[in-house]
Amino acid sequence: MDTRRARDTGEILHFVDEVAELPEAGTELHMEINWERRYLHMRVHSCLHLLSATVPGKITGAQVYAGRGRVDFDVRYPQEKHYIAESLNALIQKEARRISRVFTRAEIEASPSLMKNLSVPLPEGVDEIKLVHFENLDIQPCGGTHVANTMEIGEVKVDKIESKGKRNRRVSISLVDTAVEPNY
Repeated sequence: MDTRRARDTGEILHFVDEVAELPEAGTELHMEINWERRYLHMRVHSCLHLLSATVPGKITGAQVYAGRGRVDFDVRYPQEKHYIAESLNALIQKEARRISRVFTRAEIEASPSLMKNLSVPLPEGVDEIKLVHFENLDIQPCGGTHVANTMEIGEVKVDKIESKGKRNRRVSISLVDTAVEPNY
């Protein structure tokens, strides 16, 4: 089973492995979340928030995988790999709590600094938007899944920095330990 969001409509789509017969529309189904995979995604996703607080520049794209991820930044020259890795791991060690709050569209639009992601505008027709805030480290609109505390991310490494155009740099990271259990 896989879940994706349709690019054109934003609708959530569920993809199932081959089955003998698909259930009828409206049928109640029982599903289970693969917690280990989801938790890896939560850790990486949260880490990418901190990465966006480390690298100066607007976000032009991002991808989260189980245990690794990447962010594309609109910057000509990002910092060196070792500097980004040290800064990122220092932020993780701050044990910052995740705080989620709902803001109105007007509140977010009145604070353009909250809109770090150039590739994902605020959804049309939605007036209440969740803001994710890691205490004094990062704050931005986000509907994804996150850890409760930055220490849950664990140590990370910067795998590479690539040029993806004149002003676009891709920073790829991965978790050093993919077996860390939640500490709550």
